[in-house]
Amino acid sequence: MSTYQQAVSHYTRQITQTDLKKGYIRIFEFLSLLRSWMIHQCPKETISQIYQGMMDMSYFAIIPQSIKDSGLKIAIVYLHETSIIEVWLSGRNRTIQNQWFKLFESKSTRFLLLNQTKGVDAILSHPLQHQPDFNDLEESIRVMAPEIEEVIKEMKRYVKDILNESKPK
Repeated sequence: MSTYQQAVSHYTRQITQTDLKKGYIRIFEFLSLLRSWMIHQCPKETISQIYQGMMDMSYFAIIPQSIKDSGLKIAIVYLHETSIIEVWLSGRNRTIQNQWFKLFESKSTRFLLLNQTKGVDAILSHPLQHQPDFNDLEESIRVMAPEIEEVIKEMKRYVKDILNESKPK
């Protein structure tokens, strides 16, 4: 088990002696470009700034008007340890997230329903089939865009269907 001092020394060596910094910067160039594309595609939606995270995940959130009052948001997430982009449906806070998890539990969906244990930040998760080519960011977004749009549309529809089911008849 290393000490904090050893861990920071290792981190400093990695930044100065490898391409770690170059790769880290490129990840955020990709997320920034993807966020700009989303702003252009969804001008009426609220889109957050990029959350850089703790080298575990980085994301930005899309808060569609149609699900905003439900306390839900959709996040485009980059997972650093696997270099995978996922689309998540998340709650504004843990209470909302747990309430929606219970509603989704009995439903069938193509998305992965995540058990609400400590540290889980999503209710539903969908890893994208296409992952970024960090040598060609614009082409990556062009290839990934249709799937991202479809997943967001389907998640919004899924929430709307559950809301309609829970209304008194």
